[in-house]
Amino acid sequence: MLDNLSNSLKETFKKIASLNLISDADVDEILKDVQRALLRNDVSVRVVSEISSNVRARVKKESKGLTKKERFIKSLYDELVSVMGYGEEFEVGKKPFKILLVGLFGSGKTTTSAKIAFLLKKKGYKTCMVSLDNYRPAAFEQLKQLGDANGIKVFGEKGLKKQLNPWKKNEKDLLKHDVIIIDSAGRDSLQDKFVKEIVEVKKITEPDEVLLVVPAEIGQGVEALAKNFHDNLNITGIIITKMDTSAKGGGALTASHITKTPVKFITTGEGVGDVEFFKPKRFVSRILGMGDVESLLENVSEHISVESAEKTAKKFVSGKLSLIDFYEQIDSLNKMGSFKKIFSMMPQLGALGKIDNSMLDSSKEKMSSYRVVMQSMTLDELENPKKLNPSRVSRIAQGSGVSEKDVRELIRAYNQISKLSKQMDKRKMNKMMRKMGL
Repeated sequence: MLDNLSNSLKETFKKIASLNLISDADVDEILKDVQRALLRNDVSVRVVSEISSNVRARVKKESKGLTKKERFIKSLYDELVSVMGYGEEFEVGKKPFKILLVGLFGSGKTTTSAKIAFLLKKKGYKTCMVSLDNYRPAAFEQLKQLGDANGIKVFGEKGLKKQLNPWKKNEKDLLKHDVIIIDSAGRDSLQDKFVKEIVEVKKITEPDEVLLVVPAEIGQGVEALAKNFHDNLNITGIIITKMDTSAKGGGALTASHITKTPVKFITTGEGVGDVEFFKPKRFVSRILGMGDVESLLENVSEHISVESAEKTAKKFVSGKLSLIDFYEQIDSLNKMGSFKKIFSMMPQLGALGKIDNSMLDSSKEKMSSYRVVMQSMTLDELENPKKLNPSRVSRIAQGSGVSEKDVRELIRAYNQISKLSKQMDKRKMNKMMRKMGL
């Protein structure tokens, strides 16, 4: 996520940390590094200049209990948070709560609609989606396919001609839901015709949130785009999509600063679960390599139940971990998202941004292949891995479509974890479990 910007800023913060005392000349030199990093990653010149001026002014002010070095670090961190996180975080208000998504063609509005609907459904809201895209062929079919796959009701019609028809025809049923996600047509630009259309959509649907969907690769062109949409629709927030790509992303992040509206969500992958509420302090901590333990714990709690964690922990301590337990943990880990995303949330490991992406992708693929292999085993084999003799290994390899070497690699990985659990100091492990409430 924003690898280039993240790596540059991590180096800058390391440079600050290495200095015992900071002079005005040091401040100027380091700020030049920050400016270069931001400009290279499509943050606008105006915003970069504003950050630099604010940091300089804050560093010069005496602050009780803080050294100049500490003031510099805090000022730089706070300014980055300010640029990326103006205003309040997302919150569902009165019901039905209506969210209108707007943006350019290809920004990812339709898939983002499904991701947000799925996220809010997981939070306990009765959620639906409605397609008002009368320009893109099969827009409704795409949204319906995403909705059906995730248990979310979708309203719309094939070959839509009049954009507001699905709303007017289904308004009574739509309003029975807690949250309504409105997927509007993408725009090449906000010319008079398009302005009139989207303004009419807003007038009729009366949304509680108007969210501008901005792709991470948009670059510095975001300034004119965000201003144009904001002037005509008074947008209430930003959604940044495709944050998992190699896009620079800096331009999209400053859309919030330009419009004085908060980034509400970011999407971090192609899966319907690859979306998160945007929390600027946590996000800046992650790109600076400081980790984001709160988000990591939230992610874990969503995908691993307390009962499952307790059962696995007790089996680990007793040295009785089976392949069934191994399978369950791999399954949970896969649901948590990409390994790169998980690593970025861990303090210290967040600083491992230089780990090759292909290595992390390979690890993820390896975990997925382990699941396939275990699905070809009998219950008896999963509970008693010692029974996996050469003939069984051969049968499992044929059944799962992998080589015998791959099956043996899984067994070796399981044996290493099993051996580790038996070597652990049981008293220390039990004490740790009690502290965790297990």
